[in-house]
Amino acid sequence: MTSSNPNNPKFISYNQMCLEATKPPLIGEQAEAWDAIQRASEKYGINFKLMWELSFCESRHRQSAVGDSGLAVGIFQWHNSSWKAYCSHFGVKLDRYSVYDQAELTALVLSEEGVPNGNWYNCFRQYHVYGTIQ
Repeated sequence: MTSSNPNNPKFISYNQMCLEATKPPLIGEQAEAWDAIQRASEKYGINFKLMWELSFCESRHRQSAVGDSGLAVGIFQWHNSSWKAYCSHFGVKLDRYSVYDQAELTALVLSEEGVPNGNWYNCFRQYHVYGTIQ
């Protein structure tokens, strides 16, 4: 039996139990993306499914993905100018080429702005229309 105290190292949150129970078999970049998104969504209280589906839309969960004629990189397709602006806004120093830092900054933005009209607009619109991102 696990403790209900989140400061206890044996504590497992309900969200974490649900994720582990539904985790599909993943390898390589997808497995790392799952872990990074799980950590960031838990840390900032963001819906895991929303971030996971956003990452799928942007990069198919591949940190190695490059888009927008080489301007956007990573699982959430961050442009350098946006990355720098948000890192400055939140007072954090993160690596745009790290899958964990991409998930971290994305969760920070979503925690402050909610579902944005600018950032990731096309993916949010696409998934909202089909009912997967709420």
